[in-house]
Amino acid sequence: MTFSSRICRRITPKGFAITAVGLTIVLCVYYTNYVSDVNQRGNQSQRNDILDVGQSRRHFRSSFREQAARLVMEKKDLEICPKLTAAEADVNTNDVFKDFEFQPSWMKSKEYWDKVFEDRYERQKMDPEKPHLKVIIVPHSHNDPGWLKTFEHYFHYSSRQIMNNMVAKLQQYKNLTFIWSEVSFLNAWWEEAHPSKQRALRDLVQSGRLEITTGGWVMTDEANVHLYAMVDQLIEAINAQAAAFEPTVALSSLPINQPHPIENIRVVQTRFGEAIVVELEASSVFLPRRVVGIFKPQLPAFTPGKYSLIHKRSDTGPSLRLLKISGE
Repeated sequence: MTFSSRICRRITPKGFAITAVGLTIVLCVYYTNYVSDVNQRGNQSQRNDILDVGQSRRHFRSSFREQAARLVMEKKDLEICPKLTAAEADVNTNDVFKDFEFQPSWMKSKEYWDKVFEDRYERQKMDPEKPHLKVIIVPHSHNDPGWLKTFEHYFHYSSRQIMNNMVAKLQQYKNLTFIWSEVSFLNAWWEEAHPSKQRALRDLVQSGRLEITTGGWVMTDEANVHLYAMVDQLIEAINAQAAAFEPTVALSSLPINQPHPIENIRVVQTRFGEAIVVELEASSVFLPRRVVGIFKPQLPAFTPGKYSLIHKRSDTGPSLRLLKISGE
């Protein structure tokens, strides 16, 4: 017989009842003390909250009076028109733009093809020493990520259909060419395209009938782009293209997007072959700049050497072209 069973045999029903009553009394005393302690803490918290509310109201009334007084003083000051002065600037664009020669001297109006342009063309057409005018039409669809639509909405409702038609029509018409600029949309299309379409696109690029101009993740903004942002999005785009294409020339399809004429780009491979360092030098009429970007993966698209970005001006406007310098 175990020890516990012996105890149970010795305890009578009367003993069980007395034990239960004792435990009940102990629990009641403990509960009463606990509730009273909670009530005391709650009352103290309420009193503190009331004090805080009172202080907040006094602070609000004080700040409201100060604000009202300040508004009255400002209203009195606004009764007199303030004197406006020109802000000081390091560069006055009105003076600098005159030297840029954006518009040919013979063009009198902002419209490019006007009566003066037509008469000039008719005169030159009659000159036997002048070559005939060649008009080269390159089909191009400018897709602007982030303009009026989200990137996904733009891609699913516009860009994807354009690129599907691009691949289909270039295979159908062997004399047709096309150019594309935004690698962000091209990369999104590539990731979901069937392998047969990927092969077709790669063949079109290698044959030269489809050109990826500039090869940037996006096209550079017209007005406020910074040099470092340009390099960053070019690095992103080159990484995306390296596995599929082998670009050799970069051409800006909208030269106005280049805020600083870029002088040269140098591509250098490390002795370990683990990274490719790109040095990009750019200069403007204000300040020369130089920036270095580092590519971590191998990039077969570029070979080590020096690349020069040719910047030319003509009657039709500036042009930019990136060419590999032979022997460098």
